[in-house]
Amino acid sequence: MKVASITWQDKIERAKLLSSQQDATGDVLRFYASILHFQQDVQTRLSPTNSDVHQLVPFVPELLELLAHSGTPQMKDMAVSSMALDWGAELDSYWSGRGTREYTPLSFIALTLLQPFVQSLAARAQFDKLIAPHCPFCLCKPQLGVLRPEGEGGKRFLLCLLCGTEWEYRRVICPNCEEADKEKLPVYKSDQVPHIKLAACDTCHTYLKCIDLGIDGHAIPEIDDVASLAMSLWMTQNGFQPIQLNLFGF
Repeated sequence: MKVASITWQDKIERAKLLSSQQDATGDVLRFYASILHFQQDVQTRLSPTNSDVHQLVPFVPELLELLAHSGTPQMKDMAVSSMALDWGAELDSYWSGRGTREYTPLSFIALTLLQPFVQSLAARAQFDKLIAPHCPFCLCKPQLGVLRPEGEGGKRFLLCLLCGTEWEYRRVICPNCEEADKEKLPVYKSDQVPHIKLAACDTCHTYLKCIDLGIDGHAIPEIDDVASLAMSLWMTQNGFQPIQLNLFGF
């Protein structure tokens, strides 16, 4: 188990690269790059020994201004309407209920602020070896799977949306309901993006998007997830929901 060693700058550069190669998701990836710049700046300005989530409150106006100038029309409206909220209470509520909190429009703001904070906490934490379907640090459900080559095969790791922790988990099992019958665990692929696999479950009708680093070692899971929006939409249209929604809510 580990906190992924990918840097904010790595993510920014991957988002910019993929945005230049795609028409359908180019705009959202360019916007994502600006969000990543903001998160990188937040993390450098946080106190490395302060575990109080309220230290994020001073960053709220900067984020709302960013959304008002660079976000979608819906994000601009949300930025204006949420300026008067008690963001200390909002962030405290989101952090304390992180394992069961449903995604709402305000989740984008909360997650954008919390990710650099929680990732700093997770980077200093010590984990016992535990194979479980939830994050060993913050107990959230996994957002993505990461397939890493090892020997003649590969291992599957699960990746936490919030704290960036990766932990090992069996490949032929559903991380949502723990279904282990491989006949009920279809895997969908696209020839256009061969390094992305969609591990579905016919029992609970969820899926986990998996990034295969053995096929594309340059992929960065969170960025390639957003770039493959069309695959997410296809799965939803076919009756499957992601185990955990990403930052953008898909």
